[in-house]
Formats: sequence, C-alpha cells, structure tokens
Amino acid sequence: MNDHGEAFSKLIVDASHCSFDSNGVSLSNVIEVALERAVICPLRDRLMRVARARVKENEQLLSRNMKLLRGKDQGYWGVKPPHRSPSDWSMAVLELYQLRNAEIPSEQLTVILDTARAIYDTYNTDKSVGDRRQDVFLSADDFLPIFIYVIVRSEMEDLETTAELMWSLCDPEKLTGEGGYYLTVFGSALHFVRDTKVGNAAPDPSYRPRSMLVSGVEGLASPGHRASHGSSWQEKRDAYNLRLLDDM
Repeated sequence: MNDHGEAFSKLIVDASHCSFDSNGVSLSNVIEVALERAVICPLRDRLMRVARARVKENEQLLSRNMKLLRGKDQGYWGVKPPHRSPSDWSMAVLELYQLRNAEIPSEQLTVILDTARAIYDTYNTDKSVGDRRQDVFLSADDFLPIFIYVIVRSEMEDLETTAELMWSLCDPEKLTGEGGYYLTVFGSALHFVRDTKVGNAAPDPSYRPRSMLVSGVEGLASPGHRASHGSSWQEKRDAYNLRLLDDM
C-alpha cells in the first residue's frame, strides 16, 4: 500500500504542474487518471482475470464470429449504400486499435469516443464536395451498423472483457452523457456480432438496431435515465467488487 501511496503522490505532484486549456482537460480529469493509475494498474492482471471469467462464454462466441465474419463487406452488416465509405472506415479501425495500449478505464472510454468521432469525421469527409466540408448527422440506426463493421474489421481480442471492465470501473459521471451513450453502442455492437448466426445470408435487419439499441440508448441523456443508470452502475460495481474480493 505504501508503494501505491507513493506512486499516487508522485502522480498528483506531476498533475499539479500540468497546464490546462479549453480542450476538455481539467484538474478533476487529471486527478481521476492519477487515481486510476495508482489503484487499478497494480491490480490490472487480477481485474482482467476476474472480468474474463465473468464473460468467458460471450468472449468465445464473439471471437469465433469475428474470425468467421471478418471478410464480410459493409452491406452485409446493414450499412446503407449512401453511408458506405470507400476507405472502409480505416481511421476508425486505427482508433479502436488504441484499446491495446489503454490500461485504465478512462483511457479505454476515450478510445471508444475517439472511434465514434473518427466514424463521423470519415463520413463527413466522404460527403464533402471540394473544400466544402459537410457536417451530416448519422442516426443511431445508421451509426450502429458502421460501428459493428469497424469492430469486426479491427480483429481485436478481449473486447467483452474490456467492456465489462469499463462498465464496472469507469467514473459513473462519465457514463451519464456521451461516454455512456457510446459505451452502450459499443456493448450493443458486441452483442450483435456475438449473436449473429453465421451463414451465407446477411444478418436479419429486423434484429438491428431498433430492437436492441434504441430502447437502451435514446433516453440516455434524460435526467431520469441518468439517475437510473447511476444506480445500475453502482449495483454492477458492487457486485463486481465482491466477486473480485472472492477471487483475489
């Protein structure tokens, strides 16, 4: 514990010398990252072990389907012709790759948000004419199939485990707005890929994304949903911590 305390003290000292600007960097964010590094990093292997045990079956199904479906094109996943990118969403795939280097929940959540932004940036760049950049909005129904395609293309491992850790360990305040929205989308995408019946036919469009995404995401920004989601997050975190103590 002394080692962890010393590490945390050093991080706080380093943080106190950081400069802050208008790009979303705040002292509270720096302190949160410092806390996560001091507390979570030393326990990362144990946390990963517990999380993997909890999602073992889902992880195996997801890994199997991603390997079998990695060659499917955008149309297979329900990306409409006007929304298909000639780049195959390569920038978003590169952003998602950063999960491999993200060691703490706040960094992992940032990767998910950056991946979502890369999808929007790519879409608007594709729709731009000459030097005129457009800012076009993608609905949840149009965004989810693209996100699914990006995930499958990434061929990333331990995605179910990563999602489990984020839901269990992220600051609940970050899960009440944009962070919670896109983490929910991320979880819905994993769910869809995991449960897709592998065959020659494309996935049933009636199963995507209205039935599993909109009901759980559209109300996320409402105050009522925030309160309920915060309570759910607390219950999930408590259960996770009890399981962690048993396994450690």
